[in-house]
Amino acid sequence: MKKLILLTVVLVLALTTSIQAAPRGMEWGWSMADVESVERDNGSTHVETDENSIMYMVHDHQETVGVLYMFNDGLETVLKLVRGDSFQNKLYVFIDLVEDANSKFGEPDETDYEWVGTPKSDITAGEAMARGYLDLGLIWRTEGHQVGIGAFASDDEVMAIYTQTDELEGF
Repeated sequence: MKKLILLTVVLVLALTTSIQAAPRGMEWGWSMADVESVERDNGSTHVETDENSIMYMVHDHQETVGVLYMFNDGLETVLKLVRGDSFQNKLYVFIDLVEDANSKFGEPDETDYEWVGTPKSDITAGEAMARGYLDLGLIWRTEGHQVGIGAFASDDEVMAIYTQTDELEGF
């Protein structure tokens, strides 16, 4: 009887920790048609569709954001790419995305950075990010999910990747 109770508790915990909503009100495993329906209802601008992905332009975090949904037996990965007027505006979105991830997942599991364009002793990390001299990437890992958020001055972009895969590709 104890084994049955323990098995039930483990199963419930496994299900509740691994089933987390995908970004923008989507659910992992949804079909492309499900995602299209929600984005259409949200008034998003359709950009492109191919066999395994669909892209929309949306207004999110007070900036224009490209959202790419990737499918493999259902929705598996969501990539947000911020296309603001300036890198400084994109950093505000970066801060919003990081605060959101911190509130959901706690502190990041991994932080990676690279100085670009100026010696690191000349200015603080915050100033370097604001001036576009620092690439910064953060990764959170949860049961069955990974989130990567990066501000990449060298490429003039801010991106966020939410995925159910084992690795964050291209991050």
